[in-house]
Amino acid sequence: ELQKGTYDEALLWFRSTDGFHFVLDEGTLHAEGDVSRTTPGAEKVQVRANGEEWQAETTAQGVTWKRRSGATWTAAAAPDYGNRLYQRVTVAFDPQKKEGVPLLVSSDGDANLYRFSNANSGELHEVWVRKSDSSIERIKIGDTLDLRITK
Repeated sequence: ELQKGTYDEALLWFRSTDGFHFVLDEGTLHAEGDVSRTTPGAEKVQVRANGEEWQAETTAQGVTWKRRSGATWTAAAAPDYGNRLYQRVTVAFDPQKKEGVPLLVSSDGDANLYRFSNANSGELHEVWVRKSDSSIERIKIGDTLDLRITK
């Protein structure tokens, strides 16, 4: 039987899933929202952060943003954190690793934990992958990013 919950399967899941709910903490930013995808490269993100609600969507013009005001969504420039957040939750970031490959450091419970260091920045990456379906449960990058994913 093929082992579920590998790092490579998790990247494939992240690139192809039709959506998920997330909570992201990066620096002073705390954001919660949803990613939906009709096809890879056509992602839509709805997010609540700093008391505001935003939508971002991949279009022919690039990523376009809308801000919620009451029941209405209005086109707006991205918030200062917007483009970085959009990339964090839609792009499978897989940096070159000092170790060559991600190391499986724990397989306790329902998830496998992979750990590696970014070969360029030296930052420690930790990725928890659910054994049940190879989806990503959590990504931590050093003390700067904590991304938790639920479905």
